[in-house]
Amino acid sequence: MMPNLYFPISAFFVSILMLVNFFYKGRIKNKETDLYKILILSGFVEVISAMIVIISAYLYGDCFAVYLFNKLDFICLLIWAWAFFLYIFHVSFQDKKRIYSKFDLILKITSIFNVIILLLITFLPLYNSGESEVMFAYG
Repeated sequence: MMPNLYFPISAFFVSILMLVNFFYKGRIKNKETDLYKILILSGFVEVISAMIVIISAYLYGDCFAVYLFNKLDFICLLIWAWAFFLYIFHVSFQDKKRIYSKFDLILKITSIFNVIILLLITFLPLYNSGESEVMFAYG
């Protein structure tokens, strides 16, 4: 059995429940719901890529598919963390009119940082290691 799959499988079912709940019911179209949609979609893609990485690593070892899906996993984590920061920034303020000017500035600044980090994730090497049923990536 693959013990590294317990949490991703649980997270997969939680993500499915969140996706169904979010897209099934009606919602107001605003920045808050757009950011939340990015959060749950990037979380869902991250869980799927993590499961593919684990299964591929157990079945095929350190192959190119594991490398690609591991990069996708890190990119999804970056997008999730960015959307979570913007979501928390957006919902933390009561005066929404005043925050929109700050929100746009914060969005531009964090976009520049995230593009740089995305390029680093894409072009820098990544190594996978598996020791005694513990798998991790470094690089």
